Amino acid sequence: MQQLGSKLNRLIKDRSYTAGRRARLETDKKRLIARIAEIEAQQKALDASLFQIDAQIRTLSSINTEHIRAVKPCEKISSVPRGKVIQGVVDYFRRNAGRPIRSDEIQRVVGELKGFTGGPRTKLKARTACICFILKKRGWLERLPDSPEPELGRVFGVWRWIGNEAMNAVDKARGLNHDSGSAEALAPVVEPVN
Repeated sequence: MQQLGSKLNRLIKDRSYTAGRRARLETDKKRLIARIAEIEAQQKALDASLFQIDAQIRTLSSINTEHIRAVKPCEKISSVPRGKVIQGVVDYFRRNAGRPIRSDEIQRVVGELKGFTGGPRTKLKARTACICFILKKRGWLERLPDSPEPELGRVFGVWRWIGNEAMNAVDKARGLNHDSGSAEALAPVVEPVN
């Protein structure tokens, strides 16, 4: 094989990485275009709501609605007791015993249990990760290899219920683990201690 030289090797490497970044940007662009359409639909609904509210304010008073300051709502996570959410997540894992579950699926469960109203999902992600690590520390969950989603440009964590002997005996008696997969299907990931 011909020796290409360091300058040509560097240019080939730079081109490869640049093409990869461009492909990622193209994927991000498609995702954002879809998000723009969703946002525009939400804006139309909010504009219609604002129009109705402004009309009601004008009929009740002579306040100029243009002078009413807009307030950006904060991300709202309801005040459901912490134990109820963890218990709901445990029940979900027990119903799906043996099946690998991605972190985005767990986030939907936590969101439903907490009555999550939308907006930035940073608190929801942090809460879900905290619950999963609590259950892992108790020895009830195992961490599996990550699940990459190149289309979204994200990597999702994957978890699987292993429970404990008492819980597994109860689940077996109740028939909850009839669809559980084999333990050899996915090997757990060994994680360093924080």
